[in-house]
Amino acid sequence: MSEQFQELKPICVAVSKYAFLPQDAFDGESKELLKHMRELNSTLENIDAQGSDNGKLVEYVFIPISHILNQSQLGRPQTKEVLRTLTQLFRIYWQHEALFSDKLATQLFPILNYLIKNLDQPPNSQSKIVTIDALSIFFTALGNQSYATTFFTDNDFRLLSHLTDVIQFILTILLETPEDHSLQLKICGILSELYRRLLSHEVLSYVLPGNISVLTKVLCIPGVNVNYRVICKVIQLYGYLLMNVYDDLELQTTVPGLEDVAELGKQEITVRKPFRHRDSKWLKATRGQILLALQNCIPVLIKRNNSKINETLVRMISQTLSSCAKSLNNCIPLLIETLLNLGESPSVELYTYSDTVYDIARNKLVMQIPHSLQFHVEQTFNSLQYAIKTGLSNHPNNNVLVKEALEAVVNGLDSLFCSRIKKPNEKILVQSSKVILHGLILEPSEMQLLPSNVIDKKLEYILVQFISEIGQTFQSDSELAETIDYLLNHEGNDNNRIRQSISLFVSATLLHKTTVTDDTSPIDEILVTDTSVITKEEASYTILEYISGLSTLENELTDFSRCCILYSLNIMAQNLQAEFQTELIDFLYPIVEDIISSSPAVRQFATNCVVTLSNVLYQGSIKELILQNVDYMIESISQRLNLGMTGQVTTVLMLVCQMAGYETVLSFKDVLETIFKLLDYYHGYDDLCQQIFQFFEVVTVEMKRLYLPNTDAVYRLGDPHSNHSTFKPWGLTTEDQMERLINSVKTPPTVIDEDLPLGENEPANFQEYFDAKLKIKQEDKDSDDEADDEEEQLKNGPPKVEWISPIPRESYRTLIQFNQYGERLLTHPSKPLKIQILKVMKMVTSMLSTQYDLLLPQVAQVWDSVVRCTSDTDHSIVNAACETLKEIIDYSGDFIAKRFLDLWPYLKKNCALLRETRYKGSFSVSNAVIPKRNFPPVTQNALISMSNMLLSGLQKTEVQWDETDVLDVIQCCLLVVPLRRIAEQSLFLSDICWCLSHDT
Repeated sequence: MSEQFQELKPICVAVSKYAFLPQDAFDGESKELLKHMRELNSTLENIDAQGSDNGKLVEYVFIPISHILNQSQLGRPQTKEVLRTLTQLFRIYWQHEALFSDKLATQLFPILNYLIKNLDQPPNSQSKIVTIDALSIFFTALGNQSYATTFFTDNDFRLLSHLTDVIQFILTILLETPEDHSLQLKICGILSELYRRLLSHEVLSYVLPGNISVLTKVLCIPGVNVNYRVICKVIQLYGYLLMNVYDDLELQTTVPGLEDVAELGKQEITVRKPFRHRDSKWLKATRGQILLALQNCIPVLIKRNNSKINETLVRMISQTLSSCAKSLNNCIPLLIETLLNLGESPSVELYTYSDTVYDIARNKLVMQIPHSLQFHVEQTFNSLQYAIKTGLSNHPNNNVLVKEALEAVVNGLDSLFCSRIKKPNEKILVQSSKVILHGLILEPSEMQLLPSNVIDKKLEYILVQFISEIGQTFQSDSELAETIDYLLNHEGNDNNRIRQSISLFVSATLLHKTTVTDDTSPIDEILVTDTSVITKEEASYTILEYISGLSTLENELTDFSRCCILYSLNIMAQNLQAEFQTELIDFLYPIVEDIISSSPAVRQFATNCVVTLSNVLYQGSIKELILQNVDYMIESISQRLNLGMTGQVTTVLMLVCQMAGYETVLSFKDVLETIFKLLDYYHGYDDLCQQIFQFFEVVTVEMKRLYLPNTDAVYRLGDPHSNHSTFKPWGLTTEDQMERLINSVKTPPTVIDEDLPLGENEPANFQEYFDAKLKIKQEDKDSDDEADDEEEQLKNGPPKVEWISPIPRESYRTLIQFNQYGERLLTHPSKPLKIQILKVMKMVTSMLSTQYDLLLPQVAQVWDSVVRCTSDTDHSIVNAACETLKEIIDYSGDFIAKRFLDLWPYLKKNCALLRETRYKGSFSVSNAVIPKRNFPPVTQNALISMSNMLLSGLQKTEVQWDETDVLDVIQCCLLVVPLRRIAEQSLFLSDICWCLSHDT
């Protein structure tokens, strides 16, 4: 202590030289005085706050300071240093308990007010910091004394006047310094010290209007200029003022009974225990100002959308409702509406204000629904959802409010559809069913139901959450079913398909997520209330019945209507679980049909529905879903085919076959026969025929996947013992073929002994012989029709021919029918149909080769028709025809040798492709070079297919060709195939190519 005193003594002596001067000799702006004051403050800052030990030191320092304070004038820099000195004295000594006397406090507080006013006006940033530090330490020291709560009283108006000035100064800095949030937080700390520890509720009532006004301005500063922590502190101060100044218990406020909630806040209110300032007249005058202030600041706070601010605001409102609901009953509607908008649980129970909540929900929120849908205001739905679930769960008119809210949603969406969805004048391009099937992926995915030009995806999610949460508030299935029936059968729905679809969407969403899921824990099941586990069966069947009626208007339904139906069926399946099995007979076919819709949205919702059905009923197996209900599918398909409603039936068949495999086709025998009849009767309709052959393609693929899973396996010869070579007995490949050749040598004729007795059936004379011949001839004539019947012969199979094909006879017969109908329709003028038929023929040929003896008649039947396609002027058809011919050549062996030898002359004479592309120059044997040419892709592909076909044929026939024709074929192939690759085809071609490349 002595060291500190010795350090301070010379400085204090220097300051005293100026402080003790007479007023006429004192220079308040002396730079020397300023210098010594700064030295004094620097020294004081290094002294620790040790309480009573520093008493004498503080007294010694305060003596010159007190004389400076008695001077009539003081410069602003000097005033700032005096404030810093007082701050240090409070820190070192006066802030401690019982060390700051009442008398000294009474003297210093007005002096502080004077010094503050003597600073720069408006104060700069440094002056603000010095001032706030001084006031903060002063009020802290005051709060630590025993007289703290009685220092400021409504009897001492002199101190109250200074207090008002100081608070006004502090609030001004708080309002005008938004960029310095640390200073603002320090100011909030000073105000908190004043409100909570120093000022009585009655004294607070004097400063309340000005304080509330400035605090409201701070809260209303636009944007995020004020730090959220400052905002939270200000809200806390706001709440403390309201909670204590308007405390119902302290004022003993009474409010007369209320019959109409709309009259809330308009009743005569009475303060039964009036104070000197706070009485009924004061209350009536000020609470209106409080309402205006809250109306100004609360919307701004909500708009900031800050979780911390929202949490603080909810706490403040809860405290206000708990402490002064009577005194500020005019603010209750605004406070309740704010709680609904924030959607956070307050400490007060909202159901105690259920009438107010109901009035706000019905007269404000419900009325705002159409506007909120139009301008994408999500808050309305969140607030209304919170009101219904929290504040109106037991209200007698809750169901009425729910109906009105849902009806408002339907009306709002219907209005938006009418204004934003226009019927297009142009024709919609329908996507090919083949393209849809090729890119089809049966995986569930979230997709927006309502069109994006009506509402965006985020608002749709909010809307679905709102409706589904409302659905969980119903106490019984009958109440829910009644509400759904009201929505579906509303008079505005008549002949308005869009409104009907919207009503269906809203009704189905009410049942969304209303049952306890499998992953719910046991404790959750115990805690779930009855309202969340009601069965919903009656409501579900009401919706299903409505869907059945709506589905009959198939030609009037838009894509949106179909999406709503599928969306609803998905939810019904989740609700009914196994009980939905009985509904599949009516809904399975329409759902599957929508999977191949031209609308991506309809396809996705149908896919989601199929996946849900498979998960609910068949452990996630879509294949089992189809196979177990294939009878329903067959019945629906047959009905449509018999009524001539071909539409998408063949595409549905393709989809079913893809989803469940060839097993389903085995159940489609009658359907296949009907389709074959359609080809007989409607062969002139190219679109229908093309769809049918696309179905044939899918059936062939699935059949191959089932019976020939190893795609590399090649079944070329049905009888391994036989040699089918054109040059037989050359070309033997097995010992069995050699053994058969040896055993086929004819034995010498047997000499007939005329003396041998007659056989049992041998004629005894010429008449018997003649009669026997007539009988045989008549039997042959009667059996001609049976012998000519291909189908019966195919069904029974050739006599004594072993069935070696892995494909069953019936399925093999189906493939032959595909081939035969294709051969008939190859004369059709439609290009896409021809290409599709040739594609099917190509696939069928490889599968028919598994029973070689039955392949050959089919090859003989279709060969000429396919060859004629190679002369078509459309190169795409030529390409498909050449690929099919190559497949036939590869799998037919030497059977087509003679036909292939006749093919090349035909191509040279009739093939338009060769005429357009064949090299016109001389083909020199010496160089065998064909100039490189660039062809269009279609022509290029056709030439490649023709070259591959010709080279495959050459491998089969080789030495039977004339050398000139071979050179012609090679010349054609060289247009698109390198000479080296031609040489790799066989030794025969290799020799020729070698001669061509080396002949000089």
